Amino acid sequence: MRGRQSSPDLLASAGLRETYYPGPGQRGIRSPHPQGYLFAQDGKLLDITRFDPSVAGAAGQMIATPTDMNKFLVALQDGRLLKPRELANMRRTVSPPAFPRGGATGWARSGSSSAAG
Repeated sequence: MRGRQSSPDLLASAGLRETYYPGPGQRGIRSPHPQGYLFAQDGKLLDITRFDPSVAGAAGQMIATPTDMNKFLVALQDGRLLKPRELANMRRTVSPPAFPRGGATGWARSGSSSAAG
């Protein structure tokens, strides 16, 4: 894949057969799937299983099975999805000034000075 940005290319190159990007207005999740719940302001549980995930855009619209998530992470860490330099940058730990002491971003554990992986 390396360098391509389209979702179909990414899904195909990582072997993700059960992952999809629902379009606007598509409220159903392909089966099987768990129910989704959210606490309402009154403290009651609200079933949010059937909602339009396109409102989240790139922050959470893509839907995947646990098996496909594992395939994606293996393909990512094996270098099949990014160029070597991009993968090295992803693995680099940075300490932004707004994080509490010992915090970090990237593929690292909080308080660690080296990337996990």
